[in-house]
Amino acid sequence: MGIKKLEKREDVVLIVRTKKEKKYVRKSNEYAHVSLFDYKGEVYYKAQMSKYNWAVFFLTEKEAAKAVDMKLIEKGQEPVNILKPKNNYGKTQTM
Repeated sequence: MGIKKLEKREDVVLIVRTKKEKKYVRKSNEYAHVSLFDYKGEVYYKAQMSKYNWAVFFLTEKEAAKAVDMKLIEKGQEPVNILKPKNNYGKTQTM
């Protein structure tokens, strides 16, 4: 099984069912649920959450991290990477 489709649109890369030429490089040092992959000599960033059976490839690490945060918000959880949790009624959060 090879590449069925490789399509670029702005910052999203769709790589469908590829195992041969896609190689895992490492996890992101900065962001949760983001990893680096090498595909034909180019680096792509994969945002993946197995819990939700969801994964998307991006051209930039920052966009992959933002997509993870958006997915968490969509599922009713707080973001963990770039986006900030919404403060209720103007109260500040303590860490």
